Amino acid sequence: MKPYIDTKFSEDFKPENFEIIKKGMNKSEVEIILGKPLKYSTKIESSVQPHDTNISIYAGDGKSNWGDFAWKSFDVYYNKNNIFVDKKTQWWYD
Repeated sequence: MKPYIDTKFSEDFKPENFEIIKKGMNKSEVEIILGKPLKYSTKIESSVQPHDTNISIYAGDGKSNWGDFAWKSFDVYYNKNNIFVDKKTQWWYD
């Protein structure tokens, strides 16, 4: 079984490193551990995003080219000073 069959990760991201990051780290400290994200955004990207945060998205949908399967998001949220304030991971079933 391949749980991440349809999860597209950023180049250097490893799911096990997501547990290593801690609130209060700055963006560059987080990126040393997780690598560069697939996408940065200053707008609301999902319904689980905390209010007044910027987001770094490390995983998305669409890796599989032969089917549409569940995928897992890995998102890191920063305040306006680029300090890590929250993270969320969630399975999406589309």
